[in-house]
Formats: sequence, structure tokens, C-alpha cells
Amino acid sequence: MDSIPLNAARKILLALSLIILPFLPASNLICYIGFVAAERTLYLSSVGYCILAGLLYDFCCPRLGRTLTVSLAFLALTLHGTRTYTRNMDWMDEESLYKSALELNPPKAYSNLGRVYAAQLRLNDAEAAYKMALEHRPNMADTWYNLGVLYQERKNLTSAVKCYETAVKLRKTFATAYLNLGIVHHENGDDQEAATIWEKCSRIDGSTVKAQREHQQAQTSCRLRLGKLLIQKKELQRARNILEEAAFQAALQTSPEHIPSLLTMGHLKNRQGDVAGAESAYINALELAGTHLESLRALATLLREQGRYDKSEQVLRTLQTHHPSSESYGDYGAILHLNGKLQKAKEFYEKSLQLDSKNNLVKENLRKLERKMASARLT
Repeated sequence: MDSIPLNAARKILLALSLIILPFLPASNLICYIGFVAAERTLYLSSVGYCILAGLLYDFCCPRLGRTLTVSLAFLALTLHGTRTYTRNMDWMDEESLYKSALELNPPKAYSNLGRVYAAQLRLNDAEAAYKMALEHRPNMADTWYNLGVLYQERKNLTSAVKCYETAVKLRKTFATAYLNLGIVHHENGDDQEAATIWEKCSRIDGSTVKAQREHQQAQTSCRLRLGKLLIQKKELQRARNILEEAAFQAALQTSPEHIPSLLTMGHLKNRQGDVAGAESAYINALELAGTHLESLRALATLLREQGRYDKSEQVLRTLQTHHPSSESYGDYGAILHLNGKLQKAKEFYEKSLQLDSKNNLVKENLRKLERKMASARLT
């Protein structure tokens, strides 16, 4: 007899676990998984409810009688079936679904309704829905952006500018809003402001953006439009640099593991003074191919120019190990020289000259090193 309550407790614990545990990933407490994955895990909760319903039936039968228990179960099924039917009607189309959510979450529901109305070309209804959403929650960047698109399509450019400006103010990394804001200024004849906005868009750090592909596509579009505008203004060298960057960014979108594109992007970033961006591009290339010669050399040079000699030495050690040559030995000797490891530096200068006795740069460095070592012995 004692085992019966324990057995029932185990069943209840199992049912509660099936109800509660799927909510943990769906709540994004552990990590962000997105609503699509969250919906899939939440179906498990219904299994827990079914187990509890069965346990409740077993509990009620001996106490209330089979007839009354079955009647109550039938009533519960009827009520839930009716609710399921009405909810299925809500899911007949997007419009009815979002209308059913107006009381539960008005800002999101009105915003989604606006998007549905806009797709149906019911532009007045869409505008009203977006405005209702913003009345409930004025800090929704996506809704401001969608309202801006609506105004832009209706050629109400002044209102579109206000909407896009609000969107980028609320979300500093909103590249698509920057793109459209620049387009509106260009349509208004304000090319200088458009160029400023597109250039700002192309410099946004999108490392924290969830929709990476859309963000990069918007930045590439900004660079292309800026490049075309600069060509019109006869700023050809600047336009060339911008368009080169756009081309390589597009290459990275289609082939993220294209090492030459990463390497060239690093060179462009470095030339523009974005040292952190250049270093990141070189490191990404090395993550794909840890001994890639050009990437190792570029990263070592960048680190040396920043005065980070210890890090540069580590990279050049890898370079000369995997790519032994007069140049790599000479470079490694030079960084050892800078780091005060004079005897070891001399060894690598000599190894470099054994492979190429006409390397004048290494010869000069070796002479400087020998003078320094001689001076140190005299003191």
C-alpha cells in the first residue's frame, strides 16, 4: 500500500517536469533560441497535461463514481474542443490571428496588422495600425521603420525622414533604416546628407546584430550607393575605395569562408584606420587556415605597427616554422631584435642570409645588431 502514493508521486513529478522543463529553453533564460525553436519545444508540455488528466481521472473515479467522472471529463473535453475550434478560426489567416491578439499584446499585434495591411495595399489601414502600435509602445524601431517605408512609398518624404531618424535613434545598428534614410535625402536632392548617412551606415559594427545577412546586405547597398554618388561628384579615388570594399563585402556574404576576401577586407580596414576591424579579418582568415602565409604576415605587420611586439613575435614564429624562407627568417630575426633577444635574432639573421645572401635589409639589421651587442659587451 505504501508504494501506491510513491508511484503516484513519481507520475505527478514526471508530468510536472514535462510541463515545466520545455519552458526553460523557450524563455531564453539559458540562451536565445528564437520563437521557431521555442514553439517546437512547447509541444512537449501537452504530454504533461495529458498525464495529469489521466491521474486526475484515476483519482476521481473511486471517489465520485465512474458516471460522474466520465460526465465531468466529457464536459472538459467539450469546453476545450470548443476553445480549440475558435482558436483555429483565429489562425485562418494572418489578419484574424493578429486581431485576436489585440487585447493580449496591443503594440505587437497592431504592428503586425500594419505589415499585413501594407502587403494587401490597404495603406490607410496600415498607417492607422502602425500609429496605434506606437501609441502603445513608442520605442519599437521596426514599427517606425515600417511606417517610414509606407510614407516613402506614398512620397511623403518629410514624414518618412522623421520615422527613419527615430528608428536609427532607437537602434543604432539599424543598417536598413540608414540605407532608406539616405535614399530619401537623395530623392530630396540633399546628396551631402545622403553621403554622410550611407558612410555612417557602412561603418556600423554589426557584430551584435542577430540578422547578420540582412545587416551586411544593407551595408553593401549603402557602400554601392555612396560609391555611385562619389563618382557623380568626381571623387574617383574615394569612390574606388568604397566600391572595392562593397565588392569584397558582397563576396563575403556569398562565401563567408573565402580567405582572399577576408584578407583583402583586412587590408581595406587597415587602410581606413580601422585597426580592430583589420585584425578581426586577419584572425578570421587564420581560423579557416591557421598557417595561411599572407594572413600571418599581414597580422604580424599590423601587430608590430601597434607596438604589440610580443604578439607579433608569436605570429612570426608560426610563419617561419611553416613557411621557412629568407624573408620569414629575416622578419622573425627583426622582431626578436626589437624584443631584446639579441643572440637568437642574430641566429635568424644568419639563417636568412644563408638562403639569400643579397638581402640588403637583413644585412643592415645584422650590422646594427652586431654594433649593439659589441656596445653591450664594452659596457
